[in-house]
Amino acid sequence: MGDTYTLEDVMEDARMALRAGDAVQAMTMLQARQIDGWNNGKFLTLLGVAECLTHQPEDALPLLERALDLAPSEYAHYNLGQCYQMLGRVEDAKAAYTHAIGIDHTYGKAIEALTAFRDAERAHEAAVASAQSQEPHHPLGPLGPRD
Repeated sequence: MGDTYTLEDVMEDARMALRAGDAVQAMTMLQARQIDGWNNGKFLTLLGVAECLTHQPEDALPLLERALDLAPSEYAHYNLGQCYQMLGRVEDAKAAYTHAIGIDHTYGKAIEALTAFRDAERAHEAAVASAQSQEPHHPLGPLGPRD
């Protein structure tokens, strides 16, 4: 690698590893240069994505939050939303996706994520309503011991 292997080179190699489905390789490459990339929002976003994809969202969260402070983008907000979602923080995930759409109203991944939440909520509401309508009703009211 040597001195000519720049941070940009590492980031490009990590992107290629992520595209190939090798998040572990991407994370390993990025972690080796984390000190160099600590003030680079795009670097931290990539590292956060790699950590999320290796099932370490609790480690990725501070990286993605710092990335947003350094370089806010729809991509960074979306990935923060993914991390929140993995951690079960649904409302935070929705807010992050909404911020992504606020930056780019055509950002498909964020739109799809919010739509999936909305569809799941509607399905849940329909299931609850259906279950409530299926409860047996006795014409004389509830049956039970008399006082």
